[in-house]
Parts: sequence; C-alpha cells; structure tokens
Amino acid sequence: MVDAVLVPLTASAHSQRALPVARGLADQLGCPLHLVTSEHPSALADGDPMDRGWVEPLADEHRISAGAMHHHVVDDPRTAIEAVAEELGEAAVCLTTRARQGVAGALLGSTADAVVRTSTRPTVLVGPTCADAPPTRIARLLAPVDDSPAAQAIIDPAAAWSRQLGVPLTLLHVAEPPRPRDADAPVPADTQALMDRLHERALALQQQGTDADWDVLTGYDPAARLVEHTAQDPTSLLAMATHGRTGLARMLLGSVTSATVRRAPVPVLTLRPHAALT
Repeated sequence: MVDAVLVPLTASAHSQRALPVARGLADQLGCPLHLVTSEHPSALADGDPMDRGWVEPLADEHRISAGAMHHHVVDDPRTAIEAVAEELGEAAVCLTTRARQGVAGALLGSTADAVVRTSTRPTVLVGPTCADAPPTRIARLLAPVDDSPAAQAIIDPAAAWSRQLGVPLTLLHVAEPPRPRDADAPVPADTQALMDRLHERALALQQQGTDADWDVLTGYDPAARLVEHTAQDPTSLLAMATHGRTGLARMLLGSVTSATVRRAPVPVLTLRPHAALT
C-alpha cells in the first residue's frame, strides 16, 4: 500500500511539472502529498542560502500542508529524497525526466537517474510529452508484459496499485503482426501460449479482487505501439519494469521503457523487479 507521494522539487519550472500528476495520484490513492527540496552545504557556508520564496505558493496551489514540506541540507539530493521517503513509510516518488532529447542517455536528469537506479521504491516518471498535458486522474492502469522475469515480477505490484487507485488493470502484450502472406495462418504457438498465460493471470487477479483483463497489440516497435495506445487512452498510467543498474537511461530503464517514457502522453510507474520479488 502506498502511504504517501513524494515530489522532489527545485526552483525550475521543469521539475514543478510533476506536481499536477502527483497531486492527482495522492488524491486517488487516498494518501498525502509531500514535497522535498534540498541545497548543498556550500551554499550556506558561502552565505548564499536557497531562496525558498517559491515553495509556499506552490504548496498552497497544490494543497500541500506546512508539515508536508521538507527541506534538507545535503551533498546529494538523493539523500534528502530517501530520508524523507523513509520517514513516510511506503512512499512513491514522482518526478519529471529531462526535456525532449534525441539521445536515450539524456532522458533522465541526475536526480531522476539516481532515484531510479538506487531506490527500490515505486517511481512515477513524468516524461516531456506527458508534462505538456498531464492527466490529473487515472482511469486505467496498463502493464505491458512479455515472458521476461522482470515483466512478470511487476504484475502483482501493478495489481496492488490498481486496487488502491480504484481502477481496472489491463495486462498488455505487443506481438509482431503476421506477414501479409501469412494473414490467414494460425497465431504462432509461442504467442498463443503467452496469450493463454495472460488470460489465466487475469483470471487469477480477478479472484484476488483486482478488476483485471488483458489485451494484445500488434506492432514491430513495442514502445511506438504503447505510445499510440496511450494517446487513445490519455487518462491511463503505465506500469513498467526498470533494470535498476547504472548506465545510460536506455540501459537503466530498458530500451522499451525509456522510449515509452520519452514519448508517452501519460505518466509511467517504474518498478524494480527484484523489489517486486522480495
């Protein structure tokens, strides 16, 4: 269960674009919204502390109480984020990625990279396309899955999120379309086997109290198909696995997740597979 949503903020308008998504998620999850700011000790030593005059107006606008505003003086913003998250219990972190970039490694800023790489907490990434017109209420949770252990491991955590949000969960798989000359051929055995497993998993989730179904999309580029699908369903939340290791964003998130975060018009809930398995 998610006990709180935490948004790391700076004075930049870009970081603050996560707030509408975070406010909506907190309301829907039934938990408080907290924000955390930080500054380096050298700023205080130099007599140039952070001007925090912008914080209170934002807090008022997004209904954040004084007790839910946190400020830490630390060398690394990640330290402040983790310290506050630890105090809050089962907290989810919500933050923006960098503005549109052509290189996958430039997608995550240093703070987002550190959070995704090192934290076992669920993290909601608000990509550049989503930040332009973010949903303030989620109507469906979409969990793209394949046969990989990472994708399979996040199904149960995604189901828990769907129940707390009070929305249906759809297990999605992107399969390559049949070649034109094979249009009338039967579904490939491996695809049919995965579809059967998705059906069984959805039934099992229903028995556990989750409003779950499944669907198969066709396309050669999974990220492109997911982006197209969410464009038709802009009030959805995608739940995807991260690799949880250092490196370029496409290695850290996985190439499909990275491309989806950059281009999707909806937020992406990233979950660490090993955390889901513990």
